[in-house]
Amino acid sequence: MVTEILDFGGLSRLCEGLKQRDRDDIAASFGLRDNSGAGHCAALASWMTLL
Repeated sequence: MVTEILDFGGLSRLCEGLKQRDRDDIAASFGLRDNSGAGHCAALASWMTLL
C-alpha cells in the first residue's frame, strides 16, 4: 500500500484531498473530536504535520 511508504507530510497531503466527511471519520477513529463529538479533521492535519 502507498500509505506504508509515505511520510506524515505525504499522508497529510493525501488526507487533504479527501472529502470533509471522510477526514472527520478518520480523525474520529484516532479520538480527535470537536466539542460536538464529531471528528476534528483540522486537528488531524495539524497532528500529522507536527509529526
